[in-house]
Amino acid sequence: MTSDVSALVAAGIVAQTVNVIAYPVLTHFYTPADFGLFSTVTAISGFAGAVMLLRIDTLYQIASQDEEDGLLTAAIIVALAATALVFVVGLLFGQMLMQKAQIDFHGADWHWGYAAMIALLALVNGIFLLSREFGAKNGRYSRLALAQIARTALTVGSQLGLILALKDAGSIGLMAGFSLGLMAATFMIWPIRAELVRALVAAPQQAFATTGRVLHRFRSYIQVDVVNVLIRMSTLVAYPIFVLMSFGVEETGLYAVASRVTFIPIDVLAAAISTVYFQRLARAVREDSGTMRLYLTTLSGALAIALAIAGLLALMAGPLVDLVFSARWTRTSVIILYLLPTFLPRFVTTCIGSTPLALKRPDLLFHWNIVQLFIIGGALLLSHNQSLEVFLLYSGLALIAASALYAVFLFMTLARRPTIGIA
Repeated sequence: MTSDVSALVAAGIVAQTVNVIAYPVLTHFYTPADFGLFSTVTAISGFAGAVMLLRIDTLYQIASQDEEDGLLTAAIIVALAATALVFVVGLLFGQMLMQKAQIDFHGADWHWGYAAMIALLALVNGIFLLSREFGAKNGRYSRLALAQIARTALTVGSQLGLILALKDAGSIGLMAGFSLGLMAATFMIWPIRAELVRALVAAPQQAFATTGRVLHRFRSYIQVDVVNVLIRMSTLVAYPIFVLMSFGVEETGLYAVASRVTFIPIDVLAAAISTVYFQRLARAVREDSGTMRLYLTTLSGALAIALAIAGLLALMAGPLVDLVFSARWTRTSVIILYLLPTFLPRFVTTCIGSTPLALKRPDLLFHWNIVQLFIIGGALLLSHNQSLEVFLLYSGLALIAASALYAVFLFMTLARRPTIGIA
């Protein structure tokens, strides 16, 4: 497990080093309002992308080898149908939703292109999630690592290049760069073989029948886990949306950059640990051996790493922001400090978050995600008419307490499983 994590972590370090260098430069050319709109739109497309495949991506990880082609066929059919649905919803209701959220999206110019962009981003997000599970299950960690580096390099390179070409690219420049990086990374780890696509084109009725059988067989898992991921993604999307509606687009931009800096270790290290942990735990569950040791090792390691990183961020946030950011971004350092209580539990739970999926207990995730939504809603009520910092502090402290109880509950769930032995 250590060598696999190391490959992803090394790539993550390279990718996020590029981000750390590029973000201060980007803030000199893009305004907080640009970042606010960019973070909101990408959060919405990520929200749709997480359920674009009806969680077939996680099913692929835990399925047996003889089920894999059927799942990939179903993924293609479901992805195409879901993309069309997102496009229609965006076309019919996009302008209204943007206005409700108080987003200046040039409503008078709203047209099918915006709906197509959101639908395409959602589709690529969904395929990218499937690609990661495909690569992890087949041990292609080097390719995953290269895709991660390429995604970041193309994203920030395009965002900076558009500034040079257009002078005032605005939020569209940020979105275009993000889209290019995501699509390139997805194609690098593309999970669907050409033979499978040709078979689908040659016999579409058979592909639809296969999709129907897959959805019927795994309907309980899909129903529960789709709800779970919708709720889980709601907790992530809720932050920029709530900040936008409560504190304005500029505060959302400050939050977007501060959270990007603070959560870099989650994107790099926790995500790498989670990817390998899910694959290892799913195999341990199938073999009925070693689950408890794997869980405890991952949990304790994640906690130690999170505490160390939080300490470094607390010491370095102020000097770092003063050194590399322009004057209009000075409050970023304060927001970083208030994000640390959220960083700690999010890092740890990201590392072990796939435990319920490996156990085929998505109901556990459902309850955990409901708790997180209540925490965000409660913090918003308690911090009403106060500052963004107060909202982040309340929600972060509550999340620490809830995450500790959740980790204990997962431990008890694993302990009740009969095992052959611990190795």
